[in-house]
Amino acid sequence: EDLVRVLHASLAADVHRTAADLSGLVSSVCTMYAKPARDQGCDLNLEQPGAIWAEFDCPRVKRCLSALIRNALSHGRGGPVKISLTTDKNRAYIEVRDHGPGINDSDLARLKRSPSPPEPASGGSGIGLWLSAHLAAAMGGELNGRRRENGGSSFLMWLPLGSETPNQGAGP
Repeated sequence: EDLVRVLHASLAADVHRTAADLSGLVSSVCTMYAKPARDQGCDLNLEQPGAIWAEFDCPRVKRCLSALIRNALSHGRGGPVKISLTTDKNRAYIEVRDHGPGINDSDLARLKRSPSPPEPASGGSGIGLWLSAHLAAAMGGELNGRRRENGGSSFLMWLPLGSETPNQGAGP
């Protein structure tokens, strides 16, 4: 459903924010992936502060974080995956880091610039990351990724804590 909305540039108009504890939401998503991580011999580590109450589109935040964690587990080669939640005055930041080979620059650029879903790439289709970038933008935030110097990838999604409103037809 979100994929169709992205393709028709109507996703931002369908953002529904509700008051929620972002820490609790992040924790519940990490709990969902604890067993799959253990089954792969991977440690899933969560660092977060206490409750962070603000208005979020909870199902879409969950979808984005799930895609980031699945990606890290798929490409992390059994290494630890670290999820951290931090805030500043205006934004919440969710970062997911793995210890795999790292995303290559062309795949990263394709995820950010393409208005249409990516073609399947090695090891996955890339649709989860691409959709997450569009979802973050529709919620008034952004998703950025990078290859880490000592291996692995890092994806950082920020979301507004205050009254920032999403741009109509927003894209990454």
